[in-house]
Amino acid sequence: MNIKKIIKKNETVLRLAKKLYDYLPDTKYITKYDLQILGGKAVCVDMIPVGSTIISGGVGNDIEFERALIYKKNVNVIGYDPTDTAENFISGIKDRKVNSNYHFNKKAISHESGNIKIYYGENDFMVSTSSKHQNVIDNKSKICEAIGFNDLINSHKNLSYVKLDIEGPEYEIIEKLDNININQISIEFHHHCDPNYSIQDTLQCLEKMMKMGYQIYDYGQFHGRKRGLPKYISKWSDLNCEFLFIKD
Repeated sequence: MNIKKIIKKNETVLRLAKKLYDYLPDTKYITKYDLQILGGKAVCVDMIPVGSTIISGGVGNDIEFERALIYKKNVNVIGYDPTDTAENFISGIKDRKVNSNYHFNKKAISHESGNIKIYYGENDFMVSTSSKHQNVIDNKSKICEAIGFNDLINSHKNLSYVKLDIEGPEYEIIEKLDNININQISIEFHHHCDPNYSIQDTLQCLEKMMKMGYQIYDYGQFHGRKRGLPKYISKWSDLNCEFLFIKD
């Protein structure tokens, strides 16, 4: 696949080169959309209807993005994560507003529903379906229940945003998609930490999302800055691959 050809297909991809690591959390930058970084995730808040539903795939022990939207837009959050850590973290939250608006499901998100094997990282707030993920240790694994992405989005109404930080299954999910009409989707791709996937695989996913009518905004550079990683080298860097897809 020719990267230059991909860029020519959609001029908005050129915005991937914008150096967001110059921006602090919660500051705005202007493109076609008024985007913000909230809790580490990019979002056009103006496109989130009050009272709408967002899906959060991959909870771990951090819901600052979801909390921000609960308070800004009174959204209902449906969180999916198969780990005990995430379940315990959510059950321990002492915030009446969040408790009312956040609904947790102890399931993984995959390309199809059923039972899948997941492998644990150093602690169980990071799990992957790949035993080769660089953070997996000693092949510690378990079988858990997964919900297929199509089943997931068809089971919830009034969806305005989907977040997928699920350590690998995003590739199979996009491969199986025929079409999708959710206005905003944030996806972290994991070719930088899983040898099962390459930059080429990520580029194919980006191309497919563009074909389905999405514009693409790269905000992985922001994480490079926050994590103290080396300066972002290019828009296709191995270091960070987190994108916001917008369809209006």
